[in-house]
Amino acid sequence: MPWSFPQPRIHTGRYVTLQPLQPEQDVEALYRVSHGSPEAERVWDYLASGPFPDPNSMLVFLKRIVSHEDSLAFSVKSNMLGYLVGHIVIMSTVPELSL
Repeated sequence: MPWSFPQPRIHTGRYVTLQPLQPEQDVEALYRVSHGSPEAERVWDYLASGPFPDPNSMLVFLKRIVSHEDSLAFSVKSNMLGYLVGHIVIMSTVPELSL
């Protein structure tokens, strides 16, 4: 049976909910939690992109992330706080390792 690429869907866990990243909808919240103070901007210290000068620049970045056909991008919502706290990208899906 051939393996098909996983489809984006909502994953709800104990502490966070992963939901498919929607750049236009998520950018303001993601920008707010990752900019505005030295502590917030430390999230970008070891990443190739960011911090961004404004939400529109971050929107361009998020649109680029979701355009990749070989990865899955999710926004991360804290179940306790009730708002987005970040994003993740699953960049390698290997059919041989699927359950």
